[in-house]
Amino acid sequence: MDYLASEEALEVNPRDLEAWDLQDGETVWLSSRRGRIAIKVAGSKRSPMGTVFSSFSFSDTPINALTGSGYDPVTHTAELKVCTVRIDKMAVADGLEG
Repeated sequence: MDYLASEEALEVNPRDLEAWDLQDGETVWLSSRRGRIAIKVAGSKRSPMGTVFSSFSFSDTPINALTGSGYDPVTHTAELKVCTVRIDKMAVADGLEG
C-alpha cells in the first residue's frame, strides 16, 4: 500500500473540512466508543458529506481498534467496517484550548 500513499489518512469531504474548521493535512483525534487514534485528515470528494473514510493498511494507524470485530458466520469474512466516529482537534481534545 505504501506505493499509493506514504501514510494513513482520514478522507473528509472538502465541504466538511470547512464546516468542521479542519485543515487538509491537520492531525486530529478520531474516536469511537472503542478507542481513539491520531490521524491526518485529507480533503477528498470521494467521501460524501457527513461521512469519512480510511483504509486499514497502515499498522501505525490502527483504524481497526475503532471498529467492531464482527464477521459473517457463513462466509467467515469480516463485516463492513462501519461505525460512528467523532473528530476532535488535538489541542481542544487535550484541553489545551478554550
